[in-house]
Amino acid sequence: MESHIQQAKPWTRERVFLHLAFWLFLLLNIVNSLRTEYSPMEMLHFLLIFFPVNAVLIYFNNFVLVPRLLFPKKYLLYSLVISVLIVGFAYLEFHILPIKQGQGTDDFLFIIPNLMGFVMIATGLKYTRWSIQQSRAIEQLERKQQLTELARLKAQVNPHFLFNTLNHTYALSIKEDAHDTGESILRLSSLMKYMLVASKQQFVPLESEINYIRQYLDLEQSRLRERLCLELDIKGDFSDVFLPPFLFIPFVENIFKHGYFPAKPRQAVIIKIHRTETGVEFHAQNPKRQEAQQKESTNIGIKNVQERLRIDFPKQHHLHIEAREATYIVDLRLDL
Repeated sequence: MESHIQQAKPWTRERVFLHLAFWLFLLLNIVNSLRTEYSPMEMLHFLLIFFPVNAVLIYFNNFVLVPRLLFPKKYLLYSLVISVLIVGFAYLEFHILPIKQGQGTDDFLFIIPNLMGFVMIATGLKYTRWSIQQSRAIEQLERKQQLTELARLKAQVNPHFLFNTLNHTYALSIKEDAHDTGESILRLSSLMKYMLVASKQQFVPLESEINYIRQYLDLEQSRLRERLCLELDIKGDFSDVFLPPFLFIPFVENIFKHGYFPAKPRQAVIIKIHRTETGVEFHAQNPKRQEAQQKESTNIGIKNVQERLRIDFPKQHHLHIEAREATYIVDLRLDL
């Protein structure tokens, strides 16, 4: 069960300023009302009684009634209790304050709306400050949950990619080509080093991601050789662009996981990364297997990217994936 009873909080500079501003407002209001009827000494006598009595009412309301009754939405009980207190304190002030004018109930009834106004202002300030704190706490909690989810998603990317890359290296090793195998192991080592560093970062330079993709493509080229016809198109200045790590690699990896690479390639694999005036555009296009040749897939990588885009770029991305008869196309636009 959620508790609305506030724990003691440190008196920050902002909080002290807010309380001083409230009491200064009351002081100026009272002085302005009494200056024509009271001498300075009489006014001082009035204020020395008025402020302690009202402080008890206002702080009892703000630190006890509001957290225990108003925040938990016990509106009827809160209204009843605060009304009784206002009438009681008005009666007390009527008898102890040095009121000069008015007789009987006239002054007593005049005190009640004033006390109600003071309490309403204090309660409004308290409720506004509490609402702002609640909003900030919710935002921080949501952000913490998002970061946890992103960490989980990135943890899925790394083993998935590593498994496929090791398979590629193994395919080279059984061909007994020591030179190519050695080169592939060096590339794999470089990729793994980057993975270890980038996986700990929330954002990385896009230039580093592009270099990562180039090394991965080199690894695939050494595996597929003449079966892979690759067109890589990188345009623009990416020096000021930082993106979440491993955002594009699942699409690139999908090309080789589900693509069709016969001995004589009929169409090229096309990968484009362009810097635009509004952000970054990514395009991938590859030959697709016929339905009978399709590998069973859970699309974990694509679902992973979609979820990460939803978290990091909620209204700043457009992803279009199209599976044609013989071609698979991915278009991703990021507005930065």
